Amino acid sequence: MEIQTNLRYKSGIYYIKCISNSRLYIGSSKDIYNRLHQHLHKLKSNKHFKIIQNSYNKYGIDNFKCGVIEFCNVDM
Repeated sequence: MEIQTNLRYKSGIYYIKCISNSRLYIGSSKDIYNRLHQHLHKLKSNKHFKIIQNSYNKYGIDNFKCGVIEFCNVDM
């Protein structure tokens, strides 16, 4: 799973997809880059949500991809 550096400090809706079984996680964040790194850390630590963690444990990180569904503006 490659996290693009151009997502730093960008807000929006993102996805994480297991290519092998088409399971999809959709989330939103004010900083997509940082949030995806948090997901990756939880997966590597075996502490993520059960469905995505099981897919990670079975297929490995190389079977995952992530991307942006839509960028959004955040009012501060």
